[in-house]
Amino acid sequence: MNYGDLTIAIRDYLQNNDSTFLDQMNTFILSAEDRVYRAVQMPAFWKSTTVGDIGSSTTITLPAGSIEVYDVRVSETANDEDGPWRYLLKKDWDFLLEAYPGDSSAVSTGIPKYYAVGAASTELIDPLEIDSTSNSTLSIEVAPKPSAADIKYSVDYYGKTSSESITSGSVTTNETWLSVAFPDVLLHGSVAEAYSFMKGDPNLLKHYEQQFAEGVMMMASVVTGKGPSIGQQPG
Repeated sequence: MNYGDLTIAIRDYLQNNDSTFLDQMNTFILSAEDRVYRAVQMPAFWKSTTVGDIGSSTTITLPAGSIEVYDVRVSETANDEDGPWRYLLKKDWDFLLEAYPGDSSAVSTGIPKYYAVGAASTELIDPLEIDSTSNSTLSIEVAPKPSAADIKYSVDYYGKTSSESITSGSVTTNETWLSVAFPDVLLHGSVAEAYSFMKGDPNLLKHYEQQFAEGVMMMASVVTGKGPSIGQQPG
């Protein structure tokens, strides 16, 4: 299903061609995409950074739209893009501060062993609250501080930017992994969002939400082998 097919189907489902309704079409679709995105980690958004130098800093900033880090690895020797690689252990900020105290001139150096994840704004990211269209950014702090500026690193993470939405741009033939692999889930989610905007009959809204929830559960079982985690149920 492409963008044009999706918008036509939403209008046909709800029999609404009011200009105010049509002006909000992208909002309905984006909201549905984000609900699916939070409930199921879709393979299309599993990503890895290119191999790069950590530099003289202890901070790695991930691309905009990242919300979860799977693993962080660094090269065992400086200036070596082929490894061997060391996978870092995830810790919290307090552990890093306690284990490796000191200011920029006195902090312990070596090959990093640990990492902690936070937001670039210093607030921790909550995957349940993130608005993926806002292109938020995660930062990773490593410890000890790299002993060489050309220590290589790579990060596996989960993320989505607004440009990866089916609503991106003005091309009606736009498709995404979600719209092709699970078009019914995207459609039912968009219809539920649109009908809620219309303040439609609560019983019918419940029906649309149930269709969406069942689709998400089926999608989760196919993609991950299990349903959405507790606290990540759709709706």
